[in-house]
Amino acid sequence: MPFSWEMPARKTQISAARELVAAGLSPIPVRTDGSKAATVPWKAYQERPMTDDEILCLFKGDVGIALVCGPVSGNLELIDVDDNDIYEEWAARVNQLAPVLLSRLPEIRTPRGGGHIPYRCSVIESNQKLAEEAVPDAETGEIKRKTLIETRGIGGYFLTEYSPGTCHPTGKTYKHISGPPLTEIPEITTEERQLLLDIARSFNQVPKKVQALPVEKPTKSGNSHRPGDDYNKRASWEEVLVPHGWVPVEQSRGALHWRRPGKDDKGTSATTGYCGDLFYVFSSNAHPFETSAGYDKFAAYTLLNHAGDYKAAAKELSEKGYGDHHAQQPSEWRETKPLQRSLTPSNPFPVEALGTLLGNATTKLSEVVQAPVAICGQSVLAAAALAIQAHANINIDGRISPVSEFFMTIGESGERKSAVDNRALWAHRDHQKYLKTEHDTAFIQYQKDLDIYTKARNNALGGRGKTIDEMRAALDALGDSPRPPIEPYILIEEPTLEGFVKLLANGQPSVGLFSDEAGRFIGGHAMNIDNILKTAAGFSNFWDGKAISRVRAGDGNSLLSGRRVSCHWMAQPNVSQLMLSNATLLEQGFLSRVLPACPDSTAGTRIYVEVDLSQSSEMKRYWARMHEIFETPLPLAEGKQNELDPRSLQLSAEAKHLWIEFHNQIEVKLANDGPFAPIKGLANKAPEHAARLASILALTDDLKCAYIGLTYMKSGVSLMEYYLSEALRLFNAGAIDPDLALADRLLQWLRKRNDRVISLVEIYQCGPNAIHDAKTARKLIGILVEHGWARPIEGGVDFRGTRRKDAWEVKL
Repeated sequence: MPFSWEMPARKTQISAARELVAAGLSPIPVRTDGSKAATVPWKAYQERPMTDDEILCLFKGDVGIALVCGPVSGNLELIDVDDNDIYEEWAARVNQLAPVLLSRLPEIRTPRGGGHIPYRCSVIESNQKLAEEAVPDAETGEIKRKTLIETRGIGGYFLTEYSPGTCHPTGKTYKHISGPPLTEIPEITTEERQLLLDIARSFNQVPKKVQALPVEKPTKSGNSHRPGDDYNKRASWEEVLVPHGWVPVEQSRGALHWRRPGKDDKGTSATTGYCGDLFYVFSSNAHPFETSAGYDKFAAYTLLNHAGDYKAAAKELSEKGYGDHHAQQPSEWRETKPLQRSLTPSNPFPVEALGTLLGNATTKLSEVVQAPVAICGQSVLAAAALAIQAHANINIDGRISPVSEFFMTIGESGERKSAVDNRALWAHRDHQKYLKTEHDTAFIQYQKDLDIYTKARNNALGGRGKTIDEMRAALDALGDSPRPPIEPYILIEEPTLEGFVKLLANGQPSVGLFSDEAGRFIGGHAMNIDNILKTAAGFSNFWDGKAISRVRAGDGNSLLSGRRVSCHWMAQPNVSQLMLSNATLLEQGFLSRVLPACPDSTAGTRIYVEVDLSQSSEMKRYWARMHEIFETPLPLAEGKQNELDPRSLQLSAEAKHLWIEFHNQIEVKLANDGPFAPIKGLANKAPEHAARLASILALTDDLKCAYIGLTYMKSGVSLMEYYLSEALRLFNAGAIDPDLALADRLLQWLRKRNDRVISLVEIYQCGPNAIHDAKTARKLIGILVEHGWARPIEGGVDFRGTRRKDAWEVKL
């Protein structure tokens, strides 16, 4: 059955305290008045645990139990995350960089929905505030600091699940969700601890110290536009940091995360975007910057290039053209044309094509959450694809394909994409919890079996005088080494390609990449300029169902067969544009495998609906069906624990006739002047997509269906016609024209830079990362000229002390 947490039988406080002391911990009693305060002075118990007589005296009656951190409890420390959203994002980042770390530690949910993660480590510190935000006082309006994440260390304590709800101001209890009990808190390495703390510090929005341009008196002329001021206004953080080896990694919660020079591919070290766009450093190893300090661009530039000498930095920037000297005379401009046209209204999502089960769930989600129907339909359809993809393939004239699908849903912030996806994937996450519980139990047994096997193997090989043949015979009799249980994860948010392949090698054979913030994937390591082609090819192979080549140092190459991957990326328009207009992704064919939806906003029409979705009959039936599918044994290859061997479905005669008709209609429209010529990649694969969509619908209704009937094929065609119309909308608005999209990015960079004169050299040396050569830069500035956003300067210009022949005036 799917896993759900249940409170264990309540121990008496005395017996619980005794067990904690026996485990090397120092418990203390806390009041049940909601104050969370200890009932007795507890300084002594920072030095030693209680005696049994003290336990009998102090833990009788109605008290809660807290644990004292520090050396007295075996160097115990705890990370305390304030609320659910931040906790979930923090845990997701930790799992991305250290997939099994959190699973080894107790996970305790707090009364306010946050999380407690206790651990032991050889190096710990006193209580620390790791992340804060500035919030106005409700009464006075005064800006105050609110703690988001903190530690409990030396000199601190935390309440445990042994405390009744009356110990907390909310009246609610602490709940032990997963991981070992508090009596078995493991020790982690100093590197693992630093990873947990660094990721927590990345959420900080209020630096403890700010280094900014020193304040000076205005000049006699009254002009205070100094080089440092100008640099802060016009320079980008890429210009400041990238030349010194800093690498932009991902966008999250309004901030861009950076990795320091010399750090491996795991983790980040600083952010830009918080606190008035300061460079906030949370790494303790990011010389010349201080930990928990914030820097403006000029301060960072000065430290990196002039060892903190502001006068020398200002002098150099002045020579480069920053400051008062570069004022330009205004020019007349002809009327401009927009690079990105407005989207035409979207066609209605064909919810009726989803059938009764998925269609009703989609409609109910849209009614209650009040998100666009297309967002709800995408989430439900993608969730169904993940559930059924392991159980069958589709066979068309001998061409066997998986029934996996890739979806992209585009919507502004506030369109409730995450709320919809969370509900659509509720059964999936519940099943993953169940798998995690089973895995943890099996892993304990595996470790025991491995210890026994290792000892038996040593005995088999031990002893003097044994021949090679005798040792071989002993090993043959012993058998193979125990295999570890496969990893339990079926939902992944933002992996690298290598991480995904590793997961498929050691984990579930059917998984999904489901991200409600696709910027983390699109802007992350997997899609940077060095990895984008490899990632695109890898995910295209996942969609195609090809065996996956895995290269491991020391072990040579291996092929992973029988794996299935479905994806659903949810993105804001500006983020999706980076993906949909990327020339590499277009040319490689990755985008032809992605089904886009960009529905019209429902903002302004969403009147609150007082309905509990968990009690909705439509959602209950949907979740029950997902559970039923997950509880169906996977069709595994003989002798394999995570290699699928699914059966193949064929189309009925009527469905095949419709499919051929649809194929031929698409082909006619692919001519050079045909309506689908601009989206020929997706249109070429439209018939296969339609067959896959039909299969998803059929298998969701009946996992044992013998074939794909006409009704399901009609639905698959209807859905595919919708996706083709959405792709055309996006293309006609310029959203997936790579040249227009990149020209628009250049224009946005020029506006942010805020200087009306630009040279060709500066565009490809300092401009957006995708523009890295003179040919591309010249083509894009030419597009800006054609659209009235730039015009060439005849004869060139003296630009920051150097004569530039190729220069343009930009309309800001």
